[in-house]
Amino acid sequence: MSTRICPKCMAATDTRQCPDCRVPTVQDRGDSDQDPLLGSIFAERYKILDRLGSGGMGTVYRARHRMLQRPTAVKVLRDSQQPRAIARFEREVRLTAELTHPNTVQVYDFGRTDDGRFYYAMEYLPGLDLRSLIEVHGRQPSDRVAHIVIQIAESLREAHGKGLVHRDIKAANVILCERGGRHDVVKVLDFGLVVALSE
Repeated sequence: MSTRICPKCMAATDTRQCPDCRVPTVQDRGDSDQDPLLGSIFAERYKILDRLGSGGMGTVYRARHRMLQRPTAVKVLRDSQQPRAIARFEREVRLTAELTHPNTVQVYDFGRTDDGRFYYAMEYLPGLDLRSLIEVHGRQPSDRVAHIVIQIAESLREAHGKGLVHRDIKAANVILCERGGRHDVVKVLDFGLVVALSE
C-alpha cells in the first residue's frame, strides 16, 4: 500500500513528489483498509472516497456529492451519543457557516444520518497545509510568507468582526491551494475551537 498522497490530485504514491502534478506529496494518515465508510454512500448524497485525517471531534473524508458531482470534504462526528460533543459540533458548523471570507473554508451542508451520526460538508481543498510545506520545502521567501500571512489575517479579521476568535491557528489548519489560476490562495480551517467574544 502506498504511504504518500498528492494533495493536488489525491493520487497515492511512494514518492516524495507526484509524478503527474510535480507537487510534493504528504504522508497518508488514513487507515483506509479498516474504515467502513470508505466507498460507501453517506447521508444518501455523498460518495466517500478517502480518509483525509481525524482529530479529537471526528474524521474528515474526501467525498463527492452524488447529484452535483462536486468534490466535498465531509466531517463526521466521532461519537454522536455525547450531548456535549454534539453541542460543540453544531456550534462549530453554525459559527463556520456565518463566515463568508474567500480565505475561510465554506460549509455546504449539515445533518444527522439515520443511524445518528452528525456530520457537515464543506468545500474540498486540494492543496498543501503550511506544516507540510515547511516539512518538505523548509524556510520560505519573505514575500511569499507575507502574501500568506495577509490572507490568514483577512480571514481572521472577518471572524473577529463577527465577535469570533479562532483559538487553534497553526500551520496544519492553513491550506494553500489554487483558485481560478491563482496559486497560494489561503484557506483557514478548523473553527472547532472558535469562541464568541460575548461568552
